[in-house]
Amino acid sequence: MLGHSVEHNITYDGFIAMRSDLAYLNAVDITSRDVAPNSLFIPALFGYNGYNDRFAYGDLHGMRVYANRQVTFAKCGVEWMEGINPERLLRIHLEDNNVTVTTTDLQAVRVRATGALGRTEKRLARNACARGYRYACGWRCGSSGGNFGCPYNNEYIDQ
Repeated sequence: MLGHSVEHNITYDGFIAMRSDLAYLNAVDITSRDVAPNSLFIPALFGYNGYNDRFAYGDLHGMRVYANRQVTFAKCGVEWMEGINPERLLRIHLEDNNVTVTTTDLQAVRVRATGALGRTEKRLARNACARGYRYACGWRCGSSGGNFGCPYNNEYIDQ
């Protein structure tokens, strides 16, 4: 990111890190938020006493810190990390590097390689669809008998 920015004399408004195995249930709204220096926006869901590590957007510094959390892992060692989940590690790393975190209402669920959703993800998708989030109702993945179908709509929910 930084090399490309410097080489081409480009100043980016922000950067996004997202997992490819997520289905987004509501719109990813980044244009209405100002990205302050040394800051990140992270979904409030799935924090597990830390910060959700599935999606983030922020400025260059915040995202560089986010992308280098292995530094904290290496510095602290395996013994220190016992019992600390990746979300908690991310929180410690961001706090140690003075990155300001704002949580958002972004809802995304992890999709297994089979196209299935876990129990919690199915519940979130159903609730998001009921609240009118069109992304939760119309998203498609997987294949069932040659017909593509959403794994959490009424037809596939109990499979």
